[in-house]
Order: sequence, then structure tokens, then C-alpha cells
Amino acid sequence: MRYAILLAPGFLALLLAGLGFAPPAEARGYRCGQCGTVEDVDRIWYEGRRDRGTGGAVLGAIIGGALGNQVGKGDGRKAATIAGAVVGGLVGRDIDRNDGRGGRGEEGLRLTIRMDRGYYQTVEIHGDMRIYRGDRVRLRDGRVDLID
Repeated sequence: MRYAILLAPGFLALLLAGLGFAPPAEARGYRCGQCGTVEDVDRIWYEGRRDRGTGGAVLGAIIGGALGNQVGKGDGRKAATIAGAVVGGLVGRDIDRNDGRGGRGEEGLRLTIRMDRGYYQTVEIHGDMRIYRGDRVRLRDGRVDLID
């Protein structure tokens, strides 16, 4: 009977330990010095290397000149051809420079990250990564890596 009284607290402790109490987050390995949670994601555009638009200008001038040549007779046709070439060149250059992005450069993301140590960090990355608010990330050597 004495053994039963002495073994009961030990048995109770083993039973409670096996109920699935999760260890703290620090013990699970989710927290690290360079890890955090994405709080905000903003799309940004970098003014990087841009095309001069020469290919688009030449093609636009040819097409504009050909279309202008279809209008009028005599001197009016020559003026329309020259005007079409100039306008077509300008339009072609603008289209080639903008590359369909409305004059913006390379795409990127600005992330606001709440780090595990309590402070916030803002990071800008080039490209179109699929990072969303609430994702866990690790910052390493200027890179942002998603944590599974």
C-alpha cells in the first residue's frame, strides 16, 4: 500500500506528460534570430535598366509612314507620309520603352517583417516572389527564404 501511494504521483506525472502538451515555441525550433512573420507586402517598381526604344521607334516610323502614304495626293501625300513616320516613331518608342508596364521599371516587393525578437524590419526584394501576409520567413545574407 505504501508503494501505491508513492507511485501514484509519478504515474500521474507520466500520464499528464503523455497528453500531448506542446513544448514552447522556442523548443520547437520555430524561433530563430533571423526569423519573423510577414506583416505587410507592398508591390514596388525599380527604375532599373530601361530600353531606349530604338527598335520600336524604327518599326513605328515605318508603319506610320506607310499609313500616312495612303492619305491625300501630291504634296499632301508627302506631308502625310512624313507626319505618319514621325508620329509612328514616337508612339513606337514609347511602347518599346514602357514594355506594357506604364513606364515602370523592374517589379519587386517591399516586406514589413515582425521579427521573432520583437523588432520590425523592412526588406525590398527584386522579382515577383509569392510571399503573403502571415508567411514565416528567414532573412539570410540579404535573401528572404520562406519557412515551411
